[in-house]
Amino acid sequence: MRIDMDVAEIKRMGRPLGTFLGEFDDCFGRSEPREHLRTYVQGQLSDLPRKSIEPIALAQIAHALGNGIRVRAWTFDELYGRGREFLDGVSAVGQNFVGEIPRDFTGWLQEPRVLRHPGRQEKPKGGRKRRYPRLSRQALPACEVRNLAPYSPVFRKQQGQKFRIKDGEKGPIVWEVEHATFYRKHGPDGLP
Repeated sequence: MRIDMDVAEIKRMGRPLGTFLGEFDDCFGRSEPREHLRTYVQGQLSDLPRKSIEPIALAQIAHALGNGIRVRAWTFDELYGRGREFLDGVSAVGQNFVGEIPRDFTGWLQEPRVLRHPGRQEKPKGGRKRRYPRLSRQALPACEVRNLAPYSPVFRKQQGQKFRIKDGEKGPIVWEVEHATFYRKHGPDGLP
């Protein structure tokens, strides 16, 4: 079931909606998340176009940089790592990032050599004209992350580092983390 309400209808629901959502205040230790919940619910009820989270996150990064805040690397979970626009946006402003990416991402653990223009020995001969930029013939094929993790020598040589993330209801939640620089495939031409 989908509910679409215009802004006026949502404003008329303001007090009853606030009372209803107030019953969940004990779920939040601080007031900011409570307000985020109200904003989120109002957005879900509205007939306004849906907004993805990536442009909002990129705007926050730009705002932080504009205020002189500098970080060594931005971090994020798979929700942001799935959005190629977000990763491209963070890269475009020259920022480093460390993040969780989906298992179906395709790329390389070693930066492949990209040929930008014909070399000296590559004189035009008969046949099909080569496209540039393109991957070098010696470049390894791109692989999905789900295949790199178990089979790549980069990960086989590593011993996973254990990180205690938080205490759950059934005890501590511990992740075993391995890491590597990942050169992801961009766009339709499949270059890094």
